[in-house]
Parts: sequence; C-alpha cells; structure tokens
Amino acid sequence: MNCVETAQPLPPEEDTELNQKIYHAGQYAPPGRYRQLDSGREVLLEKEDILPASLDGHVAWYIRITPYTTLDKTGETPSHK
Repeated sequence: MNCVETAQPLPPEEDTELNQKIYHAGQYAPPGRYRQLDSGREVLLEKEDILPASLDGHVAWYIRITPYTTLDKTGETPSHK
C-alpha cells in the first residue's frame, strides 16, 4: 500500500508585507478579530482561545486584524470622526 503525503508550505513567523505575526489553526491566540489568509474568513476571539480549523483539508493561517480591546459591544471597530 502506497501512502502519499503532500506537505503544505509553512508561512514565516511574520508576514513581511504586513509586518504581523501569523497564527495557525489550533494555536492559542490573544483576544481580537483574525482574518484567515487564504479565504478572508474572519474569526472573533473574545478571550484567549484556540483558532479554528478551516475544515477543508488545508491548514488555516491567520493574522490578527483588530485587538479585542478596540472593538465596541457589537464587535465592530469604532469609527473615528
């Protein structure tokens, strides 16, 4: 029986274009809003928690786009007038 394993490339610890730390599914992350890099899906963590899997067979990679402390009660980023 042959077993073929396809490895997915690992992104760097920091995205050089965005100069931000990259998190992966299953990793504990601080509170905030996160965007999945390949799909654009957003996840809100209200407290330190584990980032969710993509459930499509690929490793999900995330960047934090908004710290939780800057979100208002609706989960939206407050507008600056």
